[in-house]
Amino acid sequence: MIVDRNAEQEPLSLYLLSVETGEKRRLTYPPHELVDHHSPAFSPDGKTIAFTQRVRRTDSVMLNLAVEQIIYLVPVAGGDPSRLHLESSGGETLKTATYPTWTPDGQELIFSSRQVAHLPSKLWRVPASGGLVEEIPVGTNVSELAISAHGNRLAFVQTDYDLDVWRIDLSAPAPGDKPVKKFISSTRLDVNAEFSPDGRKIAFASDRSGKWAIWVCDSDGEHPRQLTSDVDGAASPRWSPDGQQIVFDGIFGGSQDVCVISAEGGPWRRLTTEPSSDSNPCWSQDGQWIYFTSNRSGKEQIWKLPSAGGEAMQVTQQGGYLPLASPDGKFIYYGKRRDGPGIWRIPVSGGEESFILNQHGAGYGKHWMVTDEGIYFVTTEDLDHPVLEFFSFKTGKVSRVAALERIVSLAFRGLSVSPDKRWLLSTQIERYGGDIMLVENFR
Repeated sequence: MIVDRNAEQEPLSLYLLSVETGEKRRLTYPPHELVDHHSPAFSPDGKTIAFTQRVRRTDSVMLNLAVEQIIYLVPVAGGDPSRLHLESSGGETLKTATYPTWTPDGQELIFSSRQVAHLPSKLWRVPASGGLVEEIPVGTNVSELAISAHGNRLAFVQTDYDLDVWRIDLSAPAPGDKPVKKFISSTRLDVNAEFSPDGRKIAFASDRSGKWAIWVCDSDGEHPRQLTSDVDGAASPRWSPDGQQIVFDGIFGGSQDVCVISAEGGPWRRLTTEPSSDSNPCWSQDGQWIYFTSNRSGKEQIWKLPSAGGEAMQVTQQGGYLPLASPDGKFIYYGKRRDGPGIWRIPVSGGEESFILNQHGAGYGKHWMVTDEGIYFVTTEDLDHPVLEFFSFKTGKVSRVAALERIVSLAFRGLSVSPDKRWLLSTQIERYGGDIMLVENFR
């Protein structure tokens, strides 16, 4: 069994390859040009293949960044693939699953899954017919699975990485790139940094305490203070316009929801309770509304709800992801992660959406932000050598700001500019690697 394509523009499919003649026989036909089939695994009796169906993004440099990954089963003799149902103990369907591996008796499948992009992946097991999943407590950030023929040993790759917040001096005189220095760091993940409206504080998300939480520090990066401790997966903090509150997202029963907490800490309020994924919130400039990304309609769209709590209303109709309010309060800017590159905007009063920027995949990940003068964004033309650029509303032109020191992580909100426009914060990967782990006496 191999993964291949007949032309570069085609999606990846599964092929049976004869070891005697070299003849290939196509087994699967992805339903769309942006859908790949990969990670195939034969069942012990050789009659069935488990594989991952990956829905990817449209930019050629982002092919390995998946929007959705689901496990399917297909008969070796041919036929239509069937989705493997994966249900958590809370009744939710797991949102991502990959690297399926059969147990030697063919009764179960072992796989890797994560709830949302910034949470670590874990190992799970499920009956080969699908159903209720069970976590295998052997570690996190796991992938690339293998089980010995006797079934008593399990090998996997465990990834280790460290993300830090870097600071760019926008006041440095031209020509040349602006200076970039590490700013907020630990041995864990420090991401999603944002300046407070008065520029005196910075909110960020970190798992430095052992679990994801919202933190606040001074504008010079000193005196970090943890705000949340009892919300799983807390991330994506955004200051209210008056600097008194911070909105963020967290995990509740397998789904993301929007919460708000005082900037001084204390009890938090959960604003959304739908079984959908509600994430990446931001405030309107008047503080009356909170905008967020939700798939409650069946597709990612921008929604809004009163900041005091209440019923949510859908804002976009043609897809939307990662809302950001313009400084003048007139527009909501957003990307369309599933539907291609670019940054769009829509009036806060409603109306037609407008296409604003499409430059090297701008708007795919979370490394962009809006100011009164234009949009800062990180190019995705070369992920190993990212560049910060600026799109001017006045001239309509793009200019280079700085070459970033490290690879950016598109899973995290990355950019924030200080109110005096001197500093820009960026989330970058400090370290990335992996080890092969072995579990003895696996059952």
